[in-house]
Amino acid sequence: MKITRKSSIIITTFIIAILLITNSCSYRNGTSSDTPDNSPDLKTFTPKEIDSVLYNPFMGWVPWAHTATNYAEQPYKLVYASVTWKELEPKYKGTFDFASVEKKNNFDYWKSKGVKIILQFNMDYPDNVEHEDIPRWLFEEIGGEKGGTRYDYNNEHTKMGFSPDYKNPKLIQNHERLIKELAKRYDNDPRIFMILIGSCGHWGEWHTTYISPDGNPAGIFPPIKYSDQYAQHYADYFDKKFLAMRYPSQVGKDNKFGLFNNCFGSYDQTQRWFLDWIYKGHTDSYNPGYTHPDMPDFWLNAPSGGEFGYYPGLQFLEDSAMDETLRQAKETHVSWLGTCCPVHVEVGDKLQPNIDKMMKTMGYRFVIQSVTHANTVKAGSTLDINMDWYNKGVAPFYFKWPIEISLADSSGKIVATSVTDDDITTILPGGPTSFTPSIQVPSSLPTGQYKLCVSILDPDPDPDSKTEKMRPGVQLAIEGKRSDGRYAVSTVNVTNSSVTSAITPIFFFTPSNNRNTPTAIATPANKVTPTLRVTPTITTTSTIGATPTITATPTITATPTGTLTTNRTSTPGAAAYIPASQPTLLVAVTNTPSVMLNTPIAISFEPTKTDESINNFPSSDILNKVISFTLNSNLFQVDNKKYKMDTTPTIYHNRMFVPIRYLSEATGANVKWIKAQKSVVVKSGDKELKLWIAKNTATLNGKTIKIDKNDPSVYPIIVNPGRTMLPLRFITENLGYNVEWLSRTKTAKLTAKK
Repeated sequence: MKITRKSSIIITTFIIAILLITNSCSYRNGTSSDTPDNSPDLKTFTPKEIDSVLYNPFMGWVPWAHTATNYAEQPYKLVYASVTWKELEPKYKGTFDFASVEKKNNFDYWKSKGVKIILQFNMDYPDNVEHEDIPRWLFEEIGGEKGGTRYDYNNEHTKMGFSPDYKNPKLIQNHERLIKELAKRYDNDPRIFMILIGSCGHWGEWHTTYISPDGNPAGIFPPIKYSDQYAQHYADYFDKKFLAMRYPSQVGKDNKFGLFNNCFGSYDQTQRWFLDWIYKGHTDSYNPGYTHPDMPDFWLNAPSGGEFGYYPGLQFLEDSAMDETLRQAKETHVSWLGTCCPVHVEVGDKLQPNIDKMMKTMGYRFVIQSVTHANTVKAGSTLDINMDWYNKGVAPFYFKWPIEISLADSSGKIVATSVTDDDITTILPGGPTSFTPSIQVPSSLPTGQYKLCVSILDPDPDPDSKTEKMRPGVQLAIEGKRSDGRYAVSTVNVTNSSVTSAITPIFFFTPSNNRNTPTAIATPANKVTPTLRVTPTITTTSTIGATPTITATPTITATPTGTLTTNRTSTPGAAAYIPASQPTLLVAVTNTPSVMLNTPIAISFEPTKTDESINNFPSSDILNKVISFTLNSNLFQVDNKKYKMDTTPTIYHNRMFVPIRYLSEATGANVKWIKAQKSVVVKSGDKELKLWIAKNTATLNGKTIKIDKNDPSVYPIIVNPGRTMLPLRFITENLGYNVEWLSRTKTAKLTAKK
């Protein structure tokens, strides 16, 4: 029979069952461990931090909502919509035109782009033409020209407008009615990020600079008993949205308002009219004798924002100004800046490095510094995790978005998820903030290695998703980001003796010159890239046997049962199948070019046994032994006999730390890990020591003592591969040992106290 290019070989159904058996360690006084869940293979992973600019929700530059699509160049996640009373209630009292306001400010467009809106309501917005920003019906109701002050102020640009009489009771009543409607419309609107309280003063900045106080004109900024009423209306009706005022005030402090600084960048103005007011309070020039309170911690309750103090704002991003600009960002804990900001600067401009510095400083910037969990876990059990988070920015994340923990298989498919109850608003600048989530490992997961993934979920439905599921919504400053927005931060081995992992590759190829590179299709979702070599020759052989060799760590050998049979005859040849991300499987096939696996291969094996790294010590006279630990060596000695550790003693805060597990083995002490308390209990004779991870005090027989009288930063720590490390001298001296330091060999020698 002549072999043509149309000939094909189909190889189906390779079922590989690989059972991983983890080694267990023998402990002297029963089964105990120095790690959570009695897991001797606890492991810590450290995701690598990155220096990239992250454009995250609710922070950064803020262009105008109605014109941003025409001029904004830098990336942004927020826009600013300033709305006047004349726009909201234009013709008749009680008839609101929200539709026109939202159309003008592109509300639906920003929703489709995932950009949130900062909304401000104004009654007086200065411009270069004569006008009023309250509707005509209201202008007449409060007394027309007598109901306020018309101003015409000449500076670099002519400023004109009408400042209403804020003391007018009809204006106050109508304002409350309008804010009630505004809250009814937008308090539950996910398009809106926050509300700026802008009712009073020019541009809603709570000052009437363009009106001379001579003659006590009606439109000058009012006494506190009136202005507070306008702010209180917002607090009374907005329940879901963050609110912010221009400067600290009693009403702001009582209602936990945020603040916005519209003179950002200017040292004189920011220091005098914002920072000093925040930390010291201030006397109100519009209210002689009245002092507003300080609000130093306002940023913990609601976002801090503002804009650069002088147009165009770029002068504050020059190299010579950056130290002060960054200082102000940190001091004011600013999350956003706009509309006077560099959002219009072309990407790649000479100022881009400084623009990026500000973007990496403003708002929040989350880093997962460490992830600790068991290296191996059984399918159907719970994987407990400890994570340390840092916020490298200057402000919190202000929404309780959930953290999702997930497991991904070798193909990248998410096979398990868990949404934690951890509160990310507690990840404040500085750190660390520790979370202890867990995830249930499905009992159906086959044996294998899985990636542990972390993400912060946006609770708003994905506008592009028909299922409207939550999706990852915050970028982290670490490596490992996947295409779905999750971050792979560690790996975990899952063992399952009852579920086999089936790989069913199907290959289609045409023999050519005795060597072929096939196209592979894998079922189920195991993506494989096999290498297959074929030497086709026609014979009459119809049945063959196959002896695969599986190479893994530790070394495992297997002998298959069953046979490979053919549906056509051929001369024995050779084939090799190597699946990616799996133990290497080499199958010698002597039946080509067309082979069909009619009987599945069942593989069973026993892993190669390894010697225990630590032997049990003799039970008698243990306190008379001499014990030695050497810095950075994984060997320790008991009476000149060496034993191996899976970690090494280290120096931490100028103190030698050793793994408590091995120290307890050597001294004959009993060690118990209490997961809920993150504490270690060490018992030896009539003495009991209890220490806590990251706590600088301990208890000896119930009495509290300091671990190090001279250095409060000395406390128990956890290091790879999940070993609890304790200060050697403190432990041994409190359990009846003397410690001698041999500087030449960097060895600590322990002898029992006589």
